[in-house]
Amino acid sequence: MLTVRLAATRSIPDALVVPVVATEGGPVIPAVPALPEDARAEAVTLLADAPEPAGAGTITLLPRPGGRPELVLLAGVGATDPAGGVPVAGWRAAGAAVRRAATSQPPRSPARGLTIGVPADAGPDAVRGLAEALWLAAYRFVAEPRPGAAPAQVLRRVTLAVDDPGRYAAALEMARDGAEATRWARDMTNTPGSRKSPDWFARQVAGAAADRAGVTVTVRGPAELAAAGFGGVLAVAGGSV
Repeated sequence: MLTVRLAATRSIPDALVVPVVATEGGPVIPAVPALPEDARAEAVTLLADAPEPAGAGTITLLPRPGGRPELVLLAGVGATDPAGGVPVAGWRAAGAAVRRAATSQPPRSPARGLTIGVPADAGPDAVRGLAEALWLAAYRFVAEPRPGAAPAQVLRRVTLAVDDPGRYAAALEMARDGAEATRWARDMTNTPGSRKSPDWFARQVAGAAADRAGVTVTVRGPAELAAAGFGGVLAVAGGSV
């Protein structure tokens, strides 16, 4: 699973993601860590000629050969809400777009790691939305890996550059738990019925809950289901062993 971490970094990375906000006056780049002024100036010039660069989930690439950073990904987060903040949906769309851009092998895309500059006025929900989307956007279910298949380009790590890592730690942990649970649920849903027998499924659920404090699992067999009135479940299950 992709590693996502928080860091109060000011060092300039090789690849930097910068959010772009839609305003009535045009796209705006908020102040973010690790974005030098020369790169900001180039980004502003590029955005002036780009079609809808601040739309939620839009990615505009700014290659800077020999510069620092060498690549800037301008990620649209959409317009602000009436309260003046970017909605969580905008951060989710941006996070998913960044993950796809970094794994679909576009020109000069980072193969291993990148840094996302998070504005100081972005709340914990923004970090949670970004992280969940980063973890879930590249989900793929592979029932049986093909021998000899070429491995896809993998984004290995993302650093969320923030002003105060402690402020966002709980949000990142919630995002991690939610993404892991969602990926597990998707795997259970996508597993073919020829493999997903009731016994197999019950064992998977019990195993997943074993290390979760406060979570218990009850598995009901035919007799218990009949006694509890689950006639519909029994009728459907009667079509197979």
